[in-house]
Amino acid sequence: MNIDEYCEDISVRLTEVLDASGLGADIRWKRINTWLQIEELDKILVALMLDNTNSKSFYFGSQAEATTTNELLSDIDKVAYENTVVVLQDLQLWVFSPDNTTTFLMVTDEGTPPRYVKLQLVQRDAPILVNNYQEKTIRLDNRSRSVLCNATKITRRLTAHEYHGPANTYYTIGIQMDTVCSLHTNCWPDQAFRWMSSRNRMYNWPSRRTIDAVQTTEALLMPVGHKLSPELHLEWRLSFSFVEKLLTWQFNSTQYKCYVMLKFIKNTFINVDLREKILTSYHCKKCMFYLIENTPAVLWRPSHLMFCIDMCLRLLLSWVEGNNCPNYFIPEENMFLGRCVGLVQQNVSTILHDLLWQKRKYITMISYESIGGNFARVCQSLPMELDHVNEKTLQISFIYLLHLLELLCIVVANLKFCKLNVFKSSHGLRQEVRNMILQLLCSSLGNHLASQSLEVEIPNQEKLGMEYEFLLLGSSSDVASGNLKLAAFYLAQSNINALEELLNHVEANLTHRVWEYGESAPDEISSMILRGNLSVAKLIQHYVALMVFYGPLDIYSVPKVLIFAMFRSTGSESGLDRLAIHWIPTAAVRARVVNKLQNRKIFVTMNIPEYYKDLSIRLTEVLDASGLGDDIRWWRINTWFQIEEFEKLFARIKNETISKVCYFGSQAEATTTGGLFSDIDKLLVLNSKKVLQNLQFWELSPSTEETFLMVADDSTPPGYVKLQLVQRDAPILVNNYQNETILTDSKRRSVLCNNTLVIEMPQIEEYHGPASSACYNGVTMDMVAALQAYYWPDKASKWLSSRGRRYNWPTRQIINAIQQTGVFFVPVGHKLSSEQHLEWRLSFSYGEKLLMMKFNSTQYKCYVMLKYIKKMFINMNSREELLTSYHCKTCMFYVIENTPAYLWQPNNLLFCVELCLRQLLSWVECNHCPNYFIPEENMFLGRNLGAVQGKITSILHELLGQNGRYITRISYENIGENVVRVCQSRPMELVNPNAKTLETTFLHLATILAFASYVLAASNTVRLNALILSHGLRHEMGNIVRSLCFSGLGSHLTSQSLEYDIPNQKYLTMAHELLLLGCTSDKASGNLKLAAFYLALNNLDIMEDVLNHVAAKLTYIFGADGMLPNEDTFSKFVREDVSLAQIVQHYLSLSVYYVPSDIHSMPKVLILEIFRSTGSEPRVDTLVEHWIPIDVIVPELYLYFLQYQCYYLQGRVALTLIALSNIIWIAQVELQVLHTCVANTADVSWRRNILLRRLISLVRFTTTLNLLAYCLKQGVRPMDAFKVLCKSMKMKNHHNAAKWQIATLINSTVRVSNIRRRQ
Repeated sequence: MNIDEYCEDISVRLTEVLDASGLGADIRWKRINTWLQIEELDKILVALMLDNTNSKSFYFGSQAEATTTNELLSDIDKVAYENTVVVLQDLQLWVFSPDNTTTFLMVTDEGTPPRYVKLQLVQRDAPILVNNYQEKTIRLDNRSRSVLCNATKITRRLTAHEYHGPANTYYTIGIQMDTVCSLHTNCWPDQAFRWMSSRNRMYNWPSRRTIDAVQTTEALLMPVGHKLSPELHLEWRLSFSFVEKLLTWQFNSTQYKCYVMLKFIKNTFINVDLREKILTSYHCKKCMFYLIENTPAVLWRPSHLMFCIDMCLRLLLSWVEGNNCPNYFIPEENMFLGRCVGLVQQNVSTILHDLLWQKRKYITMISYESIGGNFARVCQSLPMELDHVNEKTLQISFIYLLHLLELLCIVVANLKFCKLNVFKSSHGLRQEVRNMILQLLCSSLGNHLASQSLEVEIPNQEKLGMEYEFLLLGSSSDVASGNLKLAAFYLAQSNINALEELLNHVEANLTHRVWEYGESAPDEISSMILRGNLSVAKLIQHYVALMVFYGPLDIYSVPKVLIFAMFRSTGSESGLDRLAIHWIPTAAVRARVVNKLQNRKIFVTMNIPEYYKDLSIRLTEVLDASGLGDDIRWWRINTWFQIEEFEKLFARIKNETISKVCYFGSQAEATTTGGLFSDIDKLLVLNSKKVLQNLQFWELSPSTEETFLMVADDSTPPGYVKLQLVQRDAPILVNNYQNETILTDSKRRSVLCNNTLVIEMPQIEEYHGPASSACYNGVTMDMVAALQAYYWPDKASKWLSSRGRRYNWPTRQIINAIQQTGVFFVPVGHKLSSEQHLEWRLSFSYGEKLLMMKFNSTQYKCYVMLKYIKKMFINMNSREELLTSYHCKTCMFYVIENTPAYLWQPNNLLFCVELCLRQLLSWVECNHCPNYFIPEENMFLGRNLGAVQGKITSILHELLGQNGRYITRISYENIGENVVRVCQSRPMELVNPNAKTLETTFLHLATILAFASYVLAASNTVRLNALILSHGLRHEMGNIVRSLCFSGLGSHLTSQSLEYDIPNQKYLTMAHELLLLGCTSDKASGNLKLAAFYLALNNLDIMEDVLNHVAAKLTYIFGADGMLPNEDTFSKFVREDVSLAQIVQHYLSLSVYYVPSDIHSMPKVLILEIFRSTGSEPRVDTLVEHWIPIDVIVPELYLYFLQYQCYYLQGRVALTLIALSNIIWIAQVELQVLHTCVANTADVSWRRNILLRRLISLVRFTTTLNLLAYCLKQGVRPMDAFKVLCKSMKMKNHHNAAKWQIATLINSTVRVSNIRRRQ
């Protein structure tokens, strides 16, 4: 077989991912062994409950075979049967039966489908078949034979919630269980005789030893007939579950993983949108059996896993195309009959062809257990994202084991002493399990005896001694229940000292992590089980807290209040489900059953229109092409994380009161596109104030830090708090004190006013609620100053623990991570509050950001689609946003939490969007939008929705009634038009989608680096190194910061050494070394400062080499003036996963900054630019005020200017003219930028952004003109220089260094004319 190296490589990587996802050999066999012990316990339980030792039960299917994972949501398959019915294959095997036993013979005829039989009644006293006789369970077939009906009460012992074929389906402790009551025969059926003998097995699988073992196993008879048979109610299906279980256990590791991968593929691609499962796990299992039997064992290796999966898919494809899936034991049976026909057959065939055509790329699309994502990460040499998958894989088996133990406790609590003695030493259990059950029995026996002895006025001391011994033996059954029964015995005897000591012991045990009924096992316990340190018996003894059960026989030995619990039924009340009847006569101290899958069938049976699937896939394709693909998404998120790290450092340099800088919202979460014009949400955490939740955590604070306590009362709205001042030297709350920032509330408490942090912020143009808005590089930024506390507030404590999460989202690991992030206090009060100025809003922005990071691709696109719909249809003509992005985000959180993970697939995107719209509609109709973390907070209050409630409702109703047609009307990023084009099989119209999506990220990056360059130009290197180390800045970004700092420090030292007539050579040498170290900061600025250094020393040859090096490498991609990369460069960044440091070093040309301390190291003309202001000129916009005392030169302009100076001093006229023409070209380009900056839009804020960007460009343009005039003056073209300077002054008549050049030019002209006059 020709297996390429690529296939082997991805097979090894896929095996690695599956091993790490709970499908390793150790986990597999732990699960199998656990289910074997569950089977042993269940046999005892069935025998005790039915009072019949002949009853047996077995577990089959995915759970017992360990061929499922946590997210596959596989149910538990259980088969139970009794020995009261004997089934023969031949009358020669007939023997006389007891009175309570009925005998049947398996019979077939021409009309009986393969693998099905009828069961004809045999006389009790002779081997004679019965005909023409019928009763309630016996019916006559078409040949007048008396056969057993498959709807007999034997198969319907329990009342189920629903029926799936022959199975009674229950939901037990959140797990779906299918129970089948069947019959069995001890002989191998004749229909499968060929499998046993004449089958040709060229590769000896299964082995002869296995076949011989199989021959002695039982065949089961399931009460279900063939779907297409006219006598299906009289037919019984032969089941070889015992054999299949044995064969599955013999799978090697690769065969096992191949089978599980087939299930993943089946659920992800084939059955995902079909109401009825066309391909089942049973078909996949049969495919595996046939393939293993007909392939050599050497093929099934980890390096061939993908090849084996492809072989299985090809075999399934051949079966689907031939519409014949042969049963493994009885090949004459076609398991596709009545199932895979017509259009369904064509669809499944197309899907399988498509999977095989993709050449294994489909692996990355498998979302179960994050297989696809982790596979992609492993292929990129990134670490896998694992959320306790091994522990989760074990959860169901151990949860069900605990459930059986609880049922056993109930049964034992209601059994009599004689019956307990009958069963306590039977069934051949393992020693440790046997001891555990005996301890439970001893505890119950002790209670029975105590009740008997306490029934009379004078207790029987002999019995009391015996019951004490029994209770003492049973006290070690688990962590608590046995000891608590012993404590109740002490209470009945009024032995208070012994009671108190024992209760303290139990309380100490319960303070540690224990596992209780109805809950998932804690991660610590699962990890211990995983490592092999815990057996089942030790697990129950040391880490499980069973409920305490009392039965009617214990009536005198229990506290009186529990007696009422036993007699909760009066006897005349209506009956209950048979599954709940066992609770009625039993007192359970703690009974809490969590049904996690209660609503699962709602989503399984959802009526999703067929065309929704096709439209969803096409919409997904359009969104991917419009800059919303996973690669763009994660590149943007990672880039914003690095920008956040980078800015934390500079926030500390500029302002010591800022301890942290965080980015939230649409930009940082990558949930916006260029057409949405989302602003940047920036949060500054101040360290000047400390917030406590409890005074117990008070500590003495520094003199500069104030401490506050979070307080609330009945008048404080949910989600808001007040911050009461705490004394500096003691944990005492301050009252009746106020100053500028501290005011007294209605209860005379001294609380912090929420305008305090705004006062501490720099002067900003506008305020939006708690946010101060500014514009940099044409991008609006909302900055919020806040306080932070690293604890979880009590108001949101329910979100951590008591919230019922049916579908395990968010996971426990995410919840723990969110808890560690704490809470922010944002300075804004509730709009309807009378003390709005004293209230602070609780913000969980970090937690929301973490949850957004966990959105899969469909959830991510669904959220962006909600934002499109909100802006396009709901808020389009409204001055104020009726629904905000935060409402949409909250809606997403609630919908994801209450829907199964398998619903969020690309072909369900449109359906998921409408689920969210329905949720929003329900909130609008009742005018209540609950906060995700604090549901008591109504986020619609204060938004004046009453006036527009009807309008929003009608809009949402109209959208939901359009059956998805509104998608074509979305104009953002041409989404609607491109969906139409894709549906018509035409190419999409895309205009630089990546560039538009990433534009804001790069503009903000340019702004951050512009300020960083300025700050670092005048910073101390030692202080910067300390800050870099203390803030844990990534190594590569730390190097860039140091390079910028070295470049600035080199300019300082050069200026100091050249300040005097005789330069300081020591300083010059040190400055040269620093400037060389600073050359690696970016593409040009460091090298240009080095060239200026050589110019100052008149070392023109080396200067020319440096400038030629810069000119050869300089690609002006983007910088602080808003110039952006092109589409190809954007795509390269994402495709090659270029880091932020690599972008800065290899693709970015930073502007060159000079500060007044560099005055002697820069060209003379730039000294005039530093002193462009006379001091008496009017103030300028605060947003560009920082440009006034520094020089900022665009790198290309500075390159050509330095080239002109170099060639001019060398006397190379031709090259001087070329450099001059390049400077003129730059001036013309910048003039065009100025003329095109005015926005043609009605959006006032956007126009302001453009105008501010134009103002910054204007400052730079005047610098360009001034440098051009200086070069013209050097070239003896004074009139041209004068014209250029006049144009510069006309463009900006203040804060312009052109006035100094005009003065010097006039002065020099006058001097020349005077000299000529004298001559």
